[in-house]
Amino acid sequence: MLLIVAVVLVGIAGCGADTSEIPSPPASVDRVFDRIECIPVDGMRYCEGSIETRVPSFDGVPLDVNVAFPADSIAEAPFPLVVRMHGYNGTKDGPYLGGARGRSTYTTYTDSGFAVMTFTARGRGASCGTEASRRATPEACTRGWDHLGDARHSIRDVQYLSGRLVDAGLVEPAIGVQGGSYGGGRGLLLATLRDRIQEPDGSYAPWTSPEHGIAMQIGAAVPFIAWSDLTYALAPNGRALDYAIGSDTLSRAPLGVLKQSIVQGLWRQGQSHYNAPPNADSSIDLSTWFEAFPSSAPSTETSRHAAREFTQHHAAISLPMDRPPAPTLIANGFTDDIFPVTEALRWVQRVREAYPEATVAQLYGDFGHRRANQTSASLLAPRAMAWFQRHLQDDEGPTPTGVEAFVQSCEGGFGQRHHAETWRELSAGELRLVDSTQATVRSDAENRRVSRLIDPPSGQSPEIPSSSCRRTARSAAPGTASYTFPPVGRNVTLMGSPTIQATVSIRAEENALIVGRLWDIDPEEKTRTLITQGITRPMAAAHGSGGATSFVFQLYPNAYSLAKGHRAELQLLGRSTPYVRPPTDLFQVRIERVDIRLPTAERPSDAPDRAYAADTGRVARISPQAPRILPEGMRWAPGYDPTG
Repeated sequence: MLLIVAVVLVGIAGCGADTSEIPSPPASVDRVFDRIECIPVDGMRYCEGSIETRVPSFDGVPLDVNVAFPADSIAEAPFPLVVRMHGYNGTKDGPYLGGARGRSTYTTYTDSGFAVMTFTARGRGASCGTEASRRATPEACTRGWDHLGDARHSIRDVQYLSGRLVDAGLVEPAIGVQGGSYGGGRGLLLATLRDRIQEPDGSYAPWTSPEHGIAMQIGAAVPFIAWSDLTYALAPNGRALDYAIGSDTLSRAPLGVLKQSIVQGLWRQGQSHYNAPPNADSSIDLSTWFEAFPSSAPSTETSRHAAREFTQHHAAISLPMDRPPAPTLIANGFTDDIFPVTEALRWVQRVREAYPEATVAQLYGDFGHRRANQTSASLLAPRAMAWFQRHLQDDEGPTPTGVEAFVQSCEGGFGQRHHAETWRELSAGELRLVDSTQATVRSDAENRRVSRLIDPPSGQSPEIPSSSCRRTARSAAPGTASYTFPPVGRNVTLMGSPTIQATVSIRAEENALIVGRLWDIDPEEKTRTLITQGITRPMAAAHGSGGATSFVFQLYPNAYSLAKGHRAELQLLGRSTPYVRPPTDLFQVRIERVDIRLPTAERPSDAPDRAYAADTGRVARISPQAPRILPEGMRWAPGYDPTG
């Protein structure tokens, strides 16, 4: 039945949307929104807004908007529109993909026949974010505070402004959206809503233009370094698995562990925004929520309420998927510890489960928020352009398909490209280590220097061209547990999500945590380089008396080349300061057994090559992938069900 619905919806919602009801464009464009003057500049018609010419949104909040059209004539109107959405601390002036600012933000697309709109999100800059903008329209800005991507407010702004341009006969009703980070999260929400709006009461309605009631939709989306579940992205509990789909409450049961250094940095940046006063708006009480979110302390009703709000109104993965999303090219960074590839994979798996034929392509590499490199433009810019040309202009040129994954390179730039139709097909074998050596992880134990070095926003290895490669000398860390693989006999590409099945017993009141770090051990240099990390809360059944329980969790995915002779090492800790909010209660996790699986791009070999033949007992072998563990309450993601 779902497939039938998908086929019908795809048939009526393709790139060639019905434009018969669009009003005829005016003979010339001297103004947009009846207030912003348009002038010829740099080969486009450019309409630059200001505090004086802000556009009231659907609820009257004034927004600072810019629009640009191709050339000096509108003979070709209506144009396909691309809405470019800025990041968390940006404005309508940028930054955008690749750090773009200024006129190139528009000419990149106007030169190819697109109209472009940018605007400063509500609660930022001249959209009620500054004192001057609030003084200019005090009544309209009274509740014009930042809503952090809420579908009922922030997303409605995009939909309303686009609809105004459709009503004017200037743009087509199938809209393109592009944005990174905060803009990417909004873009993914828009792509998932597709042709719906979310009302203030949380209900859904068709998206139509405000004056003429023209049916509208997202025609193409390019969200990059985006979140799909803001609760899980900022406070993961370790329940997400790349091969399984969980319940709608997965990210809240239990509440996760706050990524403190990241959230603190965002909160500091956010002080320049217009934030709701404490207790003034229960839908976005950021200052109260930040203080309430737990580490090892018991969760509170405040933190549970915050998680519900973020999940229900700020998360694309939680929107009703009763229709396929817009054609979406989603790009997330392997080394992005804020919005890792996990955020994209969870959304893609949900989409594929409901709509196997949905138009979705994936791009992953070493780009994004720190510690990742800031160099995504060379990969994403040409793919984004091709995506919009295909889905908004009916261009027949090549576009991304399936999954592209670029190996992390510690020398800077991007490593080898891997391509497959699905995420699962990227990995063909695995390195596996089973260890029953007992170890105890303590909540008060870590090497603070190492933890600070690998903290995503603050740490760095200055001698390495790639800031994503955090390297340190090996050192003892009592109170943590380490499991070291044999050396690899040839270069091996780790490709996917490292998976750990652990049997543990815990002595704690509640809410213990485990931080996992996967290292690349260089025996000659006697150094280790961080491959990836992750955070989990062990299953609640393990708490209290010390009884043992088994659970499975994954570190963030990566594509990483493990050089011949190097070893992979998993380290488990009870804290990682300042990345993870430090525990407030003491706990001990006794680890009785671990089964560690590192997926590889290379296939297992039935006949060992020379590299392995020398001494198979002391060289890590690539083996077939062992059966995966499906936790209770979860279901297999598409393509993973072993029963077929």
